Amino acid sequence: LWMSSEDKFVVKVNLKDKDSEIRLSVFNILGKEVFEIHNGKPINGNEYEFLSSNLPNGIYLCILTGRNFRDAAKFIVSR
Repeated sequence: LWMSSEDKFVVKVNLKDKDSEIRLSVFNILGKEVFEIHNGKPINGNEYEFLSSNLPNGIYLCILTGRNFRDAAKFIVSR
């Protein structure tokens, strides 16, 4: 997970099983899902972009869930 511009984040996902279903979502620090970035089979290139301009300042978790795994990355939105 990295910030590519002032208000755009990029999530790069490397999967061994390209046919597995994944879900990539953003949650606030209270555990409420703010929005879903992707749900389904991985896209080509495995890079997903989302804008943080709609998010208020705060701490967020980007959670990737698959069939046999779950991974999270914390990020902060501050303007």
